[in-house]
Amino acid sequence: MSRIRRHSPWRTRRTPEASGLPVTATLDGRGNFIVSSSDPAKEWSAPVWVPAGGIDPSLFFEDGRAWYCTNASLHPGQEEITLEEIDVRTGALLWMTGASVCGSAATGSITVSRLP
Repeated sequence: MSRIRRHSPWRTRRTPEASGLPVTATLDGRGNFIVSSSDPAKEWSAPVWVPAGGIDPSLFFEDGRAWYCTNASLHPGQEEITLEEIDVRTGALLWMTGASVCGSAATGSITVSRLP
């Protein structure tokens, strides 16, 4: 974990369900991962790798389901915020909502879309 900790500055924890479940983006191109701990001052679990990139990853919990939200560059010149259901124990992405927020800082344009 020391190598991961040293190269992974981005992590978020936003809900009570996610306490002890920070999701982190790496700087070395390996992707994002989730770790857990019942006490942040003690040992952390091995990383659970998420098969998705992007920066500023976050977990959202609602009605017993977990959602993975991140800012990704899926199209040249645009950033997109995507939301996918995730199994936090395995890192498997279960379902993409089809909802995304797209935009370009250069043009100041933002498009909100939801696929059927």
